[in-house]
Amino acid sequence: MYAVDKRPGAPGIRRSRRHGPGASGRLVENGVQDGVHPVQAVAFLAQLAARASPLQALLTEIVPEEQRGSLMSLSMAAGQLGFGAGGAIAGPAYGMYGYASNTVIGAASVVLTALLVWRLLPEPRLKTA
Repeated sequence: MYAVDKRPGAPGIRRSRRHGPGASGRLVENGVQDGVHPVQAVAFLAQLAARASPLQALLTEIVPEEQRGSLMSLSMAAGQLGFGAGGAIAGPAYGMYGYASNTVIGAASVVLTALLVWRLLPEPRLKTA
């Protein structure tokens, strides 16, 4: 509902006259839209990659060699199910309650996962050299 006012002497940002369905709702200033910047996207993917590689290495060390394929398949399937469920939950929650709802849902899922791992998974016995 904001747009750049390009008239000479104009302040630069003005409120759009469009309201309701189809209205943009994004703030535009100097040609940059309010949203995900490419640098943010690259930083997110770098953090994801930095987390995933050590996890995969650890997972392959705590299971017997003959079960590694099954573990990797299960790990990848669980991750994809999590991404799908997260999108299915986060989209409607954002639409109904806004950004804060996704923060609360994300924090609650991290705490729930930590509790499940702490209570249900035994401590692994690592191989000694």
